[in-house]
Amino acid sequence: MQLRKPHLLNSAYPTEELVASARLEFAEQIIKAGLSVSMVKRGIEQLRNRYPLKYLPDPVEFVMEYCWPTAGQLGLPSPADAWLECCNHSHEVLTHRWSHRAVYEAGKKTGWHFLKTVSGHKALDQLQRQFNEHYQKQVEWVASGQPLKDRSVKALEDHSKDSEAEKAINYGKQQMDQTLSELGIPRTMSGSDALKKLRAML
Repeated sequence: MQLRKPHLLNSAYPTEELVASARLEFAEQIIKAGLSVSMVKRGIEQLRNRYPLKYLPDPVEFVMEYCWPTAGQLGLPSPADAWLECCNHSHEVLTHRWSHRAVYEAGKKTGWHFLKTVSGHKALDQLQRQFNEHYQKQVEWVASGQPLKDRSVKALEDHSKDSEAEKAINYGKQQMDQTLSELGIPRTMSGSDALKKLRAML
């Protein structure tokens, strides 16, 4: 990592052994996070532009704070706005026009039932933390240039013209899929295998 003020680097890693160790740690964290070259360059540029710095970030902080763009920089709603959207529309998942697929996916991962029924400040704060973690994962998917997994493509289609019965059926199917997924039972699992797994849980 080349900086405009090398004395900061020399202060943090005063020996060649520490420099070599630090390079390895940074490289491991970058690989683990799956960063692209452009994202690493972005992180270095961000670091340069934030002088004066009191200290150099550690590898995890460098990746999370400097390399990953924020939701807003990617054109996504902020975590707070995404949370409000999911809370306000958890009862109309199939008909609401979601601002971004990432918002929908984070809401689905958190659980529409919980978003609709949660009560109490402690439970609400805990659920929001869970949502923020799921949303951050979606933001990272977008930032890395990978498509958001083809999960629930149909749920983002326009169902506004469906009859109430059709909406109820679609919603029921979606809730069932989510419940099975949370239990570790994929849709591709055969009925007999799914039944065996359910019995093993009892």
